[in-house]
Order: sequence, then structure tokens, then C-alpha cells
Amino acid sequence: MRGKDHKHFMPQGGAAMRLIGIASVMVAILAPSAWAADVTVLVPPVVANAGIRDIAPAYTKQSGVNVKLEMSAMTGILQRAETGNPAADLVALPSDLMDQYERDQGILAGSRKHLGRMEIDLVVPVGAPHPDVSTPEKLAAVLKGAKGVAYDDPAGGTMMAWIIQSMLLRAEFKGVNAVIGHGDPLAELAAGEADVALKLADEIDRNPKASDAGPLPPYFGAHIDLDIAISARSADPKAAAALIDYLLSPAANPIWASKHLARR
Repeated sequence: MRGKDHKHFMPQGGAAMRLIGIASVMVAILAPSAWAADVTVLVPPVVANAGIRDIAPAYTKQSGVNVKLEMSAMTGILQRAETGNPAADLVALPSDLMDQYERDQGILAGSRKHLGRMEIDLVVPVGAPHPDVSTPEKLAAVLKGAKGVAYDDPAGGTMMAWIIQSMLLRAEFKGVNAVIGHGDPLAELAAGEADVALKLADEIDRNPKASDAGPLPPYFGAHIDLDIAISARSADPKAAAALIDYLLSPAANPIWASKHLARR
């Protein structure tokens, strides 16, 4: 192997095949993200607006796994979860709907986790004083004294609108002038048709003419609790579980908090 007769050693036969196999394994170990499957997450608008759009790119950068977000209105999200093609790997739902989906065996046993709580807040025009609505009595006085109280049209199928409508039907809110927004109720607020509005906290910041005056009293249950779970139809439950771990990790908490999702 020295001097003029030196030639590069080239393994032959079985030895060559073994080296190729070892190299393939090393490539897979060193660069797993090159073959990492996508993870599809089916979410309602309340979750889409609550920080997951910002968390997903951070997870992709760290793991190499591409996160695909698919948004569905509350009225059709269960049907999409059960029959959509391709199937979602993760499904985020309000807790009540997740109860139903779990009873229907739509999720993998033991995979359900609590994502957080989104409050429905009082909204006033920018520059207007923030009224005190810290007790049921104070909230009732503010809403009954308002020119108009704007909120989303329940016909749109949002859980937020259903909750608000049910609350305003209570006896203590008799006489409130409800202004149903046929687009964004904050538009009615800006136009002066209403002087206060009720809206999910994660939807208020996007409107520069609206100011968040704080959550409604806990007594009325004006919030949406949200859970996330691995779909029983997931093609890659292991990758889905890894994404849930990241979504619930301390690294993600500041993003959720910035979008008003309380991780409790």
C-alpha cells in the first residue's frame, strides 16, 4: 500500500454494502428533519388568533417539522375532524365540544390536554374611560346604561356569540340595547351605533380604534375553555404528541399570554 503501487482501498461486495447501510443510518440520525412529516392542526378561530400562528414557526425552526394550521368555524369543526381528508393530527376544541369528540372516540386515549382559557372582555372606543365591571351588579349597570352593546351575530355560529346572547337574556340584563354586528361588532362601536362591545380578548388588539376594558365577572362564565388532543385518525401520533409538548411548554407561554390566552 506504499510507494508507486499505492492504490485507494475500495471495499467490495458485502463490505461495501455494510458501509452504505451505516452511512444511511448516520444521515438519518444527523438530519431527521429532512424526512420529518408535516403535522396538521385543526383549530377554531379562537385558537388561531390566540398565538398558535406565532408558535408554529418557532416549532418548525427548532424541530424541522412543518406545522400546517387548518381553521374551521365552530359549526363545522367536528365534522371536519371526523371526516376531513387528509385527516388532522391534532384537534383543538372548546372543552364542551372536546367532551363530545372524546365520547365519540375521536381522540387517542390519554392525549387530551388543557390548552387555556379565553375571556370575553368589555370593549370601549380608544380614549374612552374604562368602566368598572368587576361585579355582576356593576356590569349590569354599565350595559343597561349604554347607548348600545355590540356583539357578534349568533347566526354566524361562533361560541362567543352564543355565550353573549345567553348572558344578555338573563333577567339582570333586561332593557339592554343589544346591537348585533353583522360584520365585526367593533365596526358598530367605531361608527357610534354602540358605545360598548363584548368580544373575545384575542380579537380586540387587532382593531386600533378599540380598547380592552377588561374581562367580565367570573359569575357569568363568559369565557371559552380550550383543549387539544391527538386525533384518532392521525397518521403520525408521535409527531403530534411532540407538538403538544411544545405548545404546552414554558417556551410557548409568553406567546399565549401576549394573545390573552390564560394557561391555567
